[in-house]
Amino acid sequence: MITGGSDGIGLAMAKNLALQGFNICIVSRNEEKMKQKIEEIKAHASNFTFKTMYIVADFTKLLTMDAYRETIESKLKELDVSILILNAGMMQPGPFEKQDESVVSNIVTCNVMHCSYLPKVMAN
Repeated sequence: MITGGSDGIGLAMAKNLALQGFNICIVSRNEEKMKQKIEEIKAHASNFTFKTMYIVADFTKLLTMDAYRETIESKLKELDVSILILNAGMMQPGPFEKQDESVVSNIVTCNVMHCSYLPKVMAN
């Protein structure tokens, strides 16, 4: 499972793991984009057998471990997740003092809470 798996480093990791025969689950905010990226991953590793899935989750909106359980863990209950890659993150360029408080809150929620809550929920 790869958070932030529909772009950049996360997508590259998904493609690499698919080439090794791992099943792939990407987690991101945009469902349509993930559908496209799942097809891209399948095409990239077309000579290999693996399963794919995606989970829609906005890490700026998941504020409790119960929210993580409901949004993510509940969809993976019957699966053996052997690798968890915490790649999702966000930032806002520009001077910190000029950034809106809601932007700073979203950055902290996504970059800190997701890296703490998701592994805890998945470990149980």
